[in-house]
Formats: sequence, structure tokens, C-alpha cells
Amino acid sequence: KAMHWFTQAAELGDERAQCKLGLCYQSGDGVEEDLEKAIYWYQKAVEQNDKVAQLALGRVYLQEETDEAWEKGISLITQSAEQGFVLAMSGLGFEYYYRGQTEEKYNELAVYWLTKAADLDDSDSQRWLGLCYLNGRGVEKDEKQAVYWYTKAAEQGNAEAQNNLGTMYYNGKGVEKNYTEAVKWYRKAAEQ
Repeated sequence: KAMHWFTQAAELGDERAQCKLGLCYQSGDGVEEDLEKAIYWYQKAVEQNDKVAQLALGRVYLQEETDEAWEKGISLITQSAEQGFVLAMSGLGFEYYYRGQTEEKYNELAVYWLTKAADLDDSDSQRWLGLCYLNGRGVEKDEKQAVYWYTKAAEQGNAEAQNNLGTMYYNGKGVEKNYTEAVKWYRKAAEQ
């Protein structure tokens, strides 16, 4: 029944329903999986500037793994991020981070978007930003800044950040070596 009402609303131009239909068709939730129909409904919602649809359709293009599709995907996700959608900001940060492994020019863009999302308390972005500072990717290497961002993420319960923070204390990077603190953060991560 939900699909019936989503379809009714989508056909009347409701962008949230259009986006939801796209998600349903992409995942096969309540309907047979159909990527063409998913793309159709995402595009309808994107035409109305729906930030969730922009992110979702952008991710579809990123899966094609061609340079042209990557550019289309990044463009859509950027539109979503520029509307303040934190998931899109962090998604851009991650995409640019991975591209930065082979093309250094993307590292600064990774830091830019990760910082925007991290400042909005996205713990995954905070953890990745810590990694950027630890390795000097897109920023000058700064172990204290790495500890700062790992701590922000760890305090929100991010298990990977807790583990990373434990390692910083264990090795005395960016902080004084402190095995008690290291064990504390390793334990928190392990408990998750």
C-alpha cells in the first residue's frame, strides 16, 4: 500500500515521494529492484532540488566507475552538500580522500568537505579529518590536530576513532604517552 501512495504523491510532483520511490526501486523495498525506475524518480526529485535525491543519484553514478560518471556523481553530491546536507558533505570528503590517494589535487577538497561536516559534529568526518592531519593529506601534518579530531569523534562513540585515539596515547603521538588512557579508549572501542 505504501508504494501506491508514494506513487500517487510522486506523480503529483511531491519530491520527497519521488525520492522515496527512487530509494525503494534501488533497494527493492516493497517492489522489484529496478535501477532504471530508481534513476527516473531520483531525476524527478533532483529537478526540484531535493538534496536527498541529489546524494542518492550521485551515489548511483559513482558506482559506474568511469571518469564521466564520477564527475556527474560528484556534481550532484556537491549540490546536496551546498544545501547543508551533512551526509553529502561527508560523502564528498570521503570521495575526494580516496581520489587523493592517486591524485594529490583532491586532498585539499577532502579536508574542506570533511571539515564542514566535522564542524557539524559528524563523527565519521571527524575521524577521517584526524587521519588527514595524522598523515598530512591536504593539510600540514599535525598530530595534535589529529588527536583533537579523534577525541571529538571518540567522545561521540565512534569506535574507530576510539581505537585511533588509543593508538595515539599508546605511541605518544600528539599527546604524552599514556598507557592508561590508551587502554581506556581501546576498551571503549572493543566494547562496541
